[in-house]
Amino acid sequence: MRELYQGGFSMEILKQLHNILKEETALYTGIYNCEEAKSDAIIEKDGRMLETQSVKQESLLKSLSIVETSRAEFLEELNREYCITQNTADLTISMIASRFDSDYREMLLDDAENLKGLILKIQSLSETNMKMMNDNLRFFNMLLSDLKGKVSLKTGYTSRAVEEKSIDNPMIFNTMA
Repeated sequence: MRELYQGGFSMEILKQLHNILKEETALYTGIYNCEEAKSDAIIEKDGRMLETQSVKQESLLKSLSIVETSRAEFLEELNREYCITQNTADLTISMIASRFDSDYREMLLDDAENLKGLILKIQSLSETNMKMMNDNLRFFNMLLSDLKGKVSLKTGYTSRAVEEKSIDNPMIFNTMA
């Protein structure tokens, strides 16, 4: 026999929702770790590490999508069975937690608060990474513009791959491209 709590919820519902939130938190933690590693890669201008972390993060996002879909389906089923709110999209962890005793309510609310805090940290770090990447791109564009002004196609090396002696800041250009 299932033990029922206030509002007719069973302990299985609490465990299932707790497990889903913990799984989401673990995946978001992995995503946060990737964002931190991407920050280091951007600072060090390490394109390979940036690419590696982006691929890893993409994989985590695919897994997260599956877990979030299962959470949405679980909440839809829960709402259908217990008629918590008219629209499942309006259903919150607080609404579900309010139907449990205080200890279980606190556990669910803590899970949700930790997950929300982690998501906000990821958002902030992601925005910072984007700004750093844009700053790096602007810097390299300025360098390239400056170099284009100082070097022409006729400077650098001759067609026989011999350096011309009167050139400042020599560069090799592929004139066939």
